[in-house]
This record gives sequence, structure tokens and C-alpha cells, in this order.
Amino acid sequence: MIAISRALSAPLTASLALVAAPLPAETVRCVMSDGTDVSFDIDRTQFAPPFDRKEPPRQQRTRVTHDEAIFTATPFLLGQARGFEAIAADGQTTVFVVQPNGAARWSRPGTALTGSCRIETGKN
Repeated sequence: MIAISRALSAPLTASLALVAAPLPAETVRCVMSDGTDVSFDIDRTQFAPPFDRKEPPRQQRTRVTHDEAIFTATPFLLGQARGFEAIAADGQTTVFVVQPNGAARWSRPGTALTGSCRIETGKN
């Protein structure tokens, strides 16, 4: 009985270690076609399911730097693409999408920019 218990507990312990391991954050740094810089972080732990059904939904927020401007946005992960959505004080929505190959698109009513990004992982 003890041998069976030990045999079953090893895979369970390994599985729990994988679940408990922190997910690496990503910093996305971009240069846009108009010469401006855009950077933001994706904290993947914000996208993890709750441990308990009673937990409130996790808020997903990121701090975006667009040259000198700094603002809060809602990050997203769609497959291998990532980005953010922000609503400005004037009510206009900005959507920024980075493809897996680093190609980026900044979209806002009346403005569309393309750019190139690099993704740095490992920050937590």
C-alpha cells in the first residue's frame, strides 16, 4: 500500500509543481512607422483561471508607454498574437495588435500605423 501511495504521489507532486510555477511576464517593445516607440507588459498570470469559483474575475491591466505618454490599457492574448485595447479620455478606442512574427498594427479612428516589435520574456 505504501509503495502504491508513493508511486501515485510522485506524478501528482510534479503536476502541482507545474501548476504552481509562475508564468513568465513578457515585455513588448515596438518601433512604429512614424518613428514613435510603444512598449507594454503582458503578465500571463492575469489570464490564469481562478483557484476557486468564488474568486472575483481577475482584472487584466497593463501600463503602456507611447513615446512620452503613459496610459493604462486592457491586454489580450489571442492565440500567438498579443496586444491591448485602450479607451482615451475623448472616448476613442485604440487597438494595438502584435503578430507572432513581430509585425504590429496601431488602430484608432483616423489613424493606422504599422511597426515592428520584439518580445522579451522572463520578467516576473
